[in-house]
Amino acid sequence: FDGISRRVPMLVEYRGGYYPSLALEMARVLLGRPALRPVYPDDPDYGALEWLELARAGRPALRIPVDEQAASLIPYRGAQGSFRYVSAADVLAGRVPVDQLNGRIVLFGTTAPGLMDLRATPVGSTYAGVEIHANLLAGILDQAIVQKPAYLLGAEVLLLLVCAVLLVVVLPIVS
Repeated sequence: FDGISRRVPMLVEYRGGYYPSLALEMARVLLGRPALRPVYPDDPDYGALEWLELARAGRPALRIPVDEQAASLIPYRGAQGSFRYVSAADVLAGRVPVDQLNGRIVLFGTTAPGLMDLRATPVGSTYAGVEIHANLLAGILDQAIVQKPAYLLGAEVLLLLVCAVLLVVVLPIVS
């Protein structure tokens, strides 16, 4: 609502089909295309999707926490430039040694202001869209995506009530 990129939809429904985000599909490809399974909480009164799970044979499943719109919070590592940038022109011209790219995850994207792929984020007013995907992919692989717990609304209301009571009691004494 304020134009700041904090979340990215992990799944999007279009004409009856579900499509993963770039970061989610890249993680699936890197992990050998494990099955993507939606997980719902055990509480029957709370029927919203809680996380997505990438089941891996012989290894623990990766959990990707999502909100009620199947979006995940972006785990920013820092300001723009947290990941190494290499010019595509340098790669194509052979000016980048092969060993610098070998065995690495490479995302191609634009960073020029005129190409309209810059976003406002909590860590910077101009942030390349490709680096948002890089942060999200790293968060999925590192299991660093945080989740807003279901009880948070109740905790916020309780904290607000405690503060209000303290103000009602303390302000007359202090004045």
